[in-house]
Amino acid sequence: ASTFVHKNETASPGYYSVKLDNGIFVELTTDQHVAMHRITFPKSSSHGIIVDLTHRDKVLASSIGHEGNELFGYRRSEAWNPDQYCAFSILASEPIQKIEYYSDNQLVDAKDIHGENCKAVIYFSKKVKTVTLKVAISAVDIPGARNNQKEISNFNFDQVKDRAVTAWNKELGKINVTSKNEEYLKVFYTALSHCFTSPYLYSDIDGRYRGQDGEIHDGDGSHKMYTVFSLWDTYRALHPLLNIIDRKRSEDFLYTFMLHYKQGTMLPVWELSAHETWCMIGYHSVPVILDAYVKGIHPYDENEMLEAMVHSATLNKLGRPEYAQYGYISGDADNESVSKTLEYAYDDWCIARFAELIGN
Repeated sequence: ASTFVHKNETASPGYYSVKLDNGIFVELTTDQHVAMHRITFPKSSSHGIIVDLTHRDKVLASSIGHEGNELFGYRRSEAWNPDQYCAFSILASEPIQKIEYYSDNQLVDAKDIHGENCKAVIYFSKKVKTVTLKVAISAVDIPGARNNQKEISNFNFDQVKDRAVTAWNKELGKINVTSKNEEYLKVFYTALSHCFTSPYLYSDIDGRYRGQDGEIHDGDGSHKMYTVFSLWDTYRALHPLLNIIDRKRSEDFLYTFMLHYKQGTMLPVWELSAHETWCMIGYHSVPVILDAYVKGIHPYDENEMLEAMVHSATLNKLGRPEYAQYGYISGDADNESVSKTLEYAYDDWCIARFAELIGN
């Protein structure tokens, strides 16, 4: 691993850089489906980059291959989501001089590798001072990641960085705050930037996405799919804010909710990469839908949305049958009984208000 000190870091919305203690200078920026890495090497170093697919969680399967100046592959991993899929395509701005593949940490003579422990080292000529990488990802497949590369047509890092900064300024400019105290402004706009970091865009540029049913679906052309709905954390304050200042994405969030219902038989509780984790309690897609509806966001058939709400509220699990029978959950019926009673009652009130609003 490379070490660094914080004084050699720069971080702002749309851009990050760090001077590593080994002399390598790394800069990162991004578009929506493609990140750009600009790496400047010191003259004396070997010019290599490690691609390590074993980092983070338990790998179920993975692969790395290459073609010309492109490295591509995928990884399936198990953690909160028992089968999370991510494909990638990495294009280099400079000729790749050599690629070494490692399977189970052993150097292998191969054109590509497959397995649970895959790594590659990409080498560039020592004459190369700076390398820019376009790193595209897809939750669909490798062709999807390769196609997403179209989002950035060249290796002009500064141009992409400027676009990212402009995009962030547009988002943060939705609320204009003034203060003579610069620290107050830093705190406010840092917090506001956090409001835009999730949910994450999940569909490819061609609209395809991985559904709750594990199948690959085509988009409808007018909505994008999103992931990471940590709804117990976000229904109270974040989504009500986004329903005011981020209305198009909020419409896409509700569209995603309804496709989760159709493909996975329920509205999301705490969804991650097209999988329901069942983290936390309640069924808090419901208040998000109601709040959006009250604020004029109507992306789906009202009666279907009500049907999805009622269905999600009456599943035969997590104390809901006892709650329906008695109007509360007793301590011997299920754990977290007081919290579940409170949150089910609130969500059901939201269902009743939504039904009233649509005349049901």
